[in-house]
Amino acid sequence: MNSGTWFRSLRLPLILPILLILIVPLFGQITIGYWIAALEHGMKKNMLASARALVDRFGSNAELVRRARFIPELVPGRDLYASKLVREVVLDGRDDEWDSNEFVEFNVENMQVINAAYETESLSFRLRIGVFDDVLSLHLSVLDDVVVYRAINSLSVHQNDHVQLGLIDNAGNYQRYTIAVRQPGAAYANVVTSGGRSLRQESAIQGTWLATEHGYNLELSLPVSMLGRGFAVAVADVDDAAERSIKFIMGSADPSQLEMLGTLLVRDKVLDGFLESAAVGQAWLLDAHQRVIAESVDDSQSEALWDDFGPGARERTAPDPSVPTGPHISSALTGVPRAAVFPVDGALGRFSVAYPVRIDGEIAGALLIAQMNDDIVKLREYWQLILFVSTGVSLLAGLMVWLVLSGWIIRRIDKIRQSLVASVDAQGRLRVPIEDGRSADELGTLQSELAGTTRRLQQYNQYLEDMASRLSHELRTPISVIRSSLENISVEKLQGDEAVYVERAHTGVRRLTMILNKMSEARRLEQSLNDDELRSFDLAQLVSGCVSGYEAAYPNSRFERSIEVTTLWLSGAPDLIAQLMDKLIDNAVEFAVTGSAVKVRLTLEQGQAVLRVINDGPGLPQSEDKLFDSMVSKRPGLDSSSSHLGMGLYIASVITDFHGGSIEAQNREDTQGVIVTVRLPLMRAVPTASV
Repeated sequence: MNSGTWFRSLRLPLILPILLILIVPLFGQITIGYWIAALEHGMKKNMLASARALVDRFGSNAELVRRARFIPELVPGRDLYASKLVREVVLDGRDDEWDSNEFVEFNVENMQVINAAYETESLSFRLRIGVFDDVLSLHLSVLDDVVVYRAINSLSVHQNDHVQLGLIDNAGNYQRYTIAVRQPGAAYANVVTSGGRSLRQESAIQGTWLATEHGYNLELSLPVSMLGRGFAVAVADVDDAAERSIKFIMGSADPSQLEMLGTLLVRDKVLDGFLESAAVGQAWLLDAHQRVIAESVDDSQSEALWDDFGPGARERTAPDPSVPTGPHISSALTGVPRAAVFPVDGALGRFSVAYPVRIDGEIAGALLIAQMNDDIVKLREYWQLILFVSTGVSLLAGLMVWLVLSGWIIRRIDKIRQSLVASVDAQGRLRVPIEDGRSADELGTLQSELAGTTRRLQQYNQYLEDMASRLSHELRTPISVIRSSLENISVEKLQGDEAVYVERAHTGVRRLTMILNKMSEARRLEQSLNDDELRSFDLAQLVSGCVSGYEAAYPNSRFERSIEVTTLWLSGAPDLIAQLMDKLIDNAVEFAVTGSAVKVRLTLEQGQAVLRVINDGPGLPQSEDKLFDSMVSKRPGLDSSSSHLGMGLYIASVITDFHGGSIEAQNREDTQGVIVTVRLPLMRAVPTASV
C-alpha cells in the first residue's frame, strides 16, 4: 500500500484517536524528562563547585587539617571510632543507651599479653564508643570466667581484674590510666606512671562497674578535650585471688607501650562548625576509609538524608564505620569528583556530590555534600499534574473523535447494507442496482465492488427471466408443426403399437403446450403488475363473491366460508387478489380428501387482513421453504405424467408481495392437512416505484 492509498484508507481515521491520546503524554514525559535532566545537571555543577571551594578552604587551614586526624592506614581493632550519640549516656553499666550502636568484638586475636593457656570462656569483651556534647563514653561488656576484685587493703591496682587506658592528650603527653574496683559500683581511674605505679585518681574520668552473670560491664565517661592522636583500651584478667598474677591482657593495643597505641577518631566541633559555616547544605568530611570525621546536618533532616546511604549509617560505632560505599564516594576517594541523584518519594530532588580531599598531594579523604531541593520536586509534581490533566483532556478529545469517526463509519456501512437489501426483492430478484462508491477508502471500494456485482447479477437475472418468453416464442412453431403432423395421421388407420405411440405423442404435445401457456401466464403477470391500476376495494365482499363462484365451478367439492368482519378496505388490484384466491383454491381442491370441505376464513388481526385457506389431505414435506418458488412442485402421490408445474403458489406469492403482504403454508396441528395464510395490510400507500 503506497502512501497516497494509506492516507485515503480507513486505517488513518481509526488510528488517529489513538495517536491523539498517546502523543500528549509521550511528548509531555519527554519534555519533563529533558527539563529535569537540565536542572539536575545544573545542580550537580553548582554543588561540585561549592565542594571544590570548601575543600580548598579546608586544605589551606593547617589547624583544621591537624584536627581531622587523617591516618594513611587503618588497622581494624586498633584504630577505633567514636560515633555521635543521640542522647547522654547514664553511667549505670547497662547498655540501654547503646542499642542502636554497633560494637567491636575482642577475642584471642586481640591478645596483648598471655601468660596461661587460653580458652574461649577465659576472657573476651565487646566495646562500644560514642560521643555526646563533648563527652566521650565507653561501654565494655566483659566475659570472664573468674572475676577477682581489688583487695581491700591493697595499694596495687594491677593485682586484680582491671581495665587499662592509654592515650596521648592534646598537649602531646602520654597518659596511662587503670580502672580497678574493690566491689561492683562506682569506678574511678587511677593515673599510672610508665613503670606501672599508681599515683592518684583522675576525677575527670568517671564510671560504673556492674557485675553480670558471666563477668562484668564497665561504663566510663571522660571529656573529649583529654584526647589527642593516640588511644588504646585493654582488659586485664586475674583468676587466682591468692597469687593475683595477670594471666591475660586483651585490647585494641598495649596501653603500656607508647609506640603501640592506636587511634580514636572523634568528631571535632571545630570541624563541624567549619562545615556549618560553609552553608552548602548537609555535609560530611570523610577520611580515606570512609569514616565520618565531621558533619553539618540539621538533626530534623539528618535521618532522611542518612537513609540514602543505607540502614544503620546514621550511628556508626564499628572499628571501620563509614558511609556505605557508593559510586560517587568511591570515585572521589580515587581522585575523581562525582555527583549522584537520589529519589525523594519517587521524584528526582536530592543531590549528593563527593569531592576528594588532598593533603600534601595525597588523597586523605573526601567531602560529601547532600542537598534537598524542594523546588525540583515541586516543579516535577507541577508538571506531572499538568501532564495528567492534559492526558485526561486528550483522552476525552480522542474518545470524542473516536465516537464521531466510528459513528460516521457505521452510518456508511449501514447505508451500504440498506442499499444491498433494497436491491433485492422478496423473491431474490435484483431490482434496484447499488450506486458506485464516491470515496476512495475501503468502504467506497466495497460499495463499488458490490455495485458491479449486483449489476452483473441483475443482467444474468434478467436473462433468466426473459428465457421463458424466448422459449415460449421459439418452441410454439415446432410444436405447431408437430401437432399438425400428428393430426394428419389418422389413428384409426394405425394398428397395434403404432396407434399407442401416436397417442403418446399427442399427449406430449398437449403437455408442452400447457407448460408454455403457464410459463407465459406467470411472465405476463410479472410484467402486468406495473400496469395494473390500484384502487380501494372491500376484501370481505371480494372473498365472499369468489367463494360463491367456486361453489359453482367445483360442484363436486364442498366449501365453508367464515368471514368475521363486515368490511375490510384494501388498496390494490382486486383482479389480482381474485387470481391469488383462484390459485389457492385450485391447490386446496386438488389436494383435499374426497368429501371433505375446503375452508375459507377472513379475519382482522393486528391491523392486517388475514386470509386462510384450509383443506384436509396430505401434509407438506419437511423442506417447505421453496414451495413459493417458480417451477417447484412437491405433490406426493402424483405420477410423472402430471402437468402441474408448481406455478400456482409462485403466482400467489408474486401477487401477495405486490400488495405488501406475506404468505406462508403450514401443516395443520388438529388433523392431517394444510393451512395457507395470506396477510395483507389495510389501505396501503400506492407505490410510486417499480417492483
